[in-house]
Amino acid sequence: MYDVGILVFDYLIPEEYSNFIKSAVESEKNLGELEIEQFGISHFELGAEFIGKWWPVSEIVVKSVRRHHNPPPKKKIKQGIPGLVNWANQIASNNEMQSGIAKHFDLLDENVFPRLKLN
Repeated sequence: MYDVGILVFDYLIPEEYSNFIKSAVESEKNLGELEIEQFGISHFELGAEFIGKWWPVSEIVVKSVRRHHNPPPKKKIKQGIPGLVNWANQIASNNEMQSGIAKHFDLLDENVFPRLKLN
């Protein structure tokens, strides 16, 4: 759900977004940065706007979608939904569970899992 903005881009401008994705794979920049440069908005911002307008969900869900690509906190781990969605995205990306079009994030600190009470 947090990447629904990719689907919105693809629905609204399918040919342009398809060509954009093909070129994005070769870039050193992350997908959100490239989307902002090309379209003036990232998939996470677009997705949050779409969900906030059309889906009957709480503002915390919209906030989670909007912030899921924020860098992980270095010291404090937020236990709220936005923080957990961000960490899930980071963990998935660092374990090669991504779409293939977004760049990996920096490796996670090995102390993340104990701080989240996970092994």
